[in-house]
Amino acid sequence: MLNFLDLLVIVFLAFAAFALLTTVLMFVVKNTKVQKICLWLSVLASLGLSVSYLPSFLTFGFGGQVTSGVLFALMGIGGGVLALVAKDDPQKLLVARILAAASLVLGIVNAFLI
Repeated sequence: MLNFLDLLVIVFLAFAAFALLTTVLMFVVKNTKVQKICLWLSVLASLGLSVSYLPSFLTFGFGGQVTSGVLFALMGIGGGVLALVAKDDPQKLLVARILAAASLVLGIVNAFLI
């Protein structure tokens, strides 16, 4: 029988798999519309991951990991803002995708450390 902590681990692993899949699709697919959708999914996933750090910050005092998680979320926000400003400039969109992917991957690695 699964308890709630087991279900939480399963949901987190499914979230991590989905986030890494969108990150890979963001760089593999050549269609720019799909790339932008994957970019925004990555930004939203990094924001959701940063929100998940808040209870551990308030309760357990993992200050360094929470701070780095918030910084990774700010990287994702920067990628989203840069994607809005890019206006079909391929160089800026590439930098935005790299920022969003780095934010998401580093955030997931940081979450595994908690």
